[in-house]
Formats: sequence, structure tokens, C-alpha cells
Amino acid sequence: MDNPWLNLNSSGPPYLLGMDSEYVQRHNERAGTENMLMLNAIPEPFIGNPNTAKVVLLNINPSYDDTVPETHGRPDIKEAIFRNLRHEHQDYPFYAFNPTFQGTGVSNYWREYTQELQGQVGLDDRQFAKRLLAIEWFPYAARHCTLYKRLRRSKECFCESQNYSFQLAKLMLTKQGVQVVGTHGMSRWKEVDSELFDRVPFLNTS
Repeated sequence: MDNPWLNLNSSGPPYLLGMDSEYVQRHNERAGTENMLMLNAIPEPFIGNPNTAKVVLLNINPSYDDTVPETHGRPDIKEAIFRNLRHEHQDYPFYAFNPTFQGTGVSNYWREYTQELQGQVGLDDRQFAKRLLAIEWFPYAARHCTLYKRLRRSKECFCESQNYSFQLAKLMLTKQGVQVVGTHGMSRWKEVDSELFDRVPFLNTS
């Protein structure tokens, strides 16, 4: 599957791929305020460089809080996110570790989330940003992960663009010297391909 995120319009919000619009709009029509998919956030189906990553985190979907619109509206961060979506070169492929972004929501979140891992591998920010890749099961942000529970009951919100993330995750599983670790959504990832994802260790089964 070709990278569908090349087609994401950078002039948003809203930020929504045409191939996903039917599913996302149907979900948002039925969801309460706290469970809506936030289209003022740029989707982040993956962060990092698949060609240089040595550790891959399988997550469920991007988080959202009130700092996200301001963060994603900042021109340099917005450019970094879109360069990432297009797999374009960056000095800090996992852009949360770009020192220019310190103190922002995206930097604070990922630095706290991976602090222990970075300490164990002993890499500086530039090298760590090249070695880390995160892949989300679902690309659009939501305030709460009740999205996951809704999708568990029904696949009505399943987005076509997810197939690219699944393809990327499968590719990383075939690479020598790459460690893939699941953080959330074990059952959903196993539904993608039980034979492949059965051998991935998960930190959290929810």
C-alpha cells in the first residue's frame, strides 16, 4: 500500500484523509464530546524513521489534551509532523526530541513516556530520535481511549489508512536487530495478524 498520508491536506484543520472521512464522521456523529476524534489535531499514525529505528512501540491511538491545537499550530512543529508523515529526512526523526520543541506538549509527553527507555539505552536526544519508532493502531487523536472500547464492539469506525500502519508494523517485525514492543491494544494488534503479533511482548493488554 502506498503511503496515504502524502495526501493529507496541510491547510487544515480539519485534518482528515478522504479515504477515512466516512468512518470518522460516522463515529463523531454518535460520540459524545469526550469521545470524539479531534480533527484539529494532525493525525500521528507513526512517529520516527523506519529505516533507522531499532526500537518500535505499538500503541493504540494518539492522545489529546487542550495543548494539542496550539502545539500543532506552531509552524515548525507542524512542518516536522508533515515531514514525518511523508517519511522525509529530519535531523530528529522522532521530532519530540528536537531541542527546539522542549517545553511543548508533544515533547513533554514523549520525553516522560520514554524517559526510562532512553536512560537504559544511554543515547542522547539526536541518536535516540533516530532509533525510536512509534506506530499507532488508530491514527486520529481522542481525549480518551473509549474509542478503543467502541471499536472493540464494532468495526464501524475502521479507517482504510490503518492498513498502512499495519503494513509498516509488519515490516518492522521482519527486520533483524529491531525490537518491537506493544504498549497498548494487544488484542487489536493480534486481530491484524495473530501469527505475527503473538510474538510481540505487550506491556499493557488494554
